[in-house]
Amino acid sequence: MKVNLHIGAGAYAHIKTEDASLDVLLSPGRSAEQSLRESAEEMRSKAAKLLRRADLCEQAAKLV
Repeated sequence: MKVNLHIGAGAYAHIKTEDASLDVLLSPGRSAEQSLRESAEEMRSKAAKLLRRADLCEQAAKLV
């Protein structure tokens, strides 16, 4: 994995692996590490909500 930080008007981290790449906006006033950890937490929270919604859709599909 490679991580490149781009600092400017809009700072972001470019994360690259063999099979994926991702740009993550960095929060002003926070270290890159702290900002990336907070982004990961936010993404996991959103993913958990989406999984719950997907479960509801599957359950509803059985009732129609």
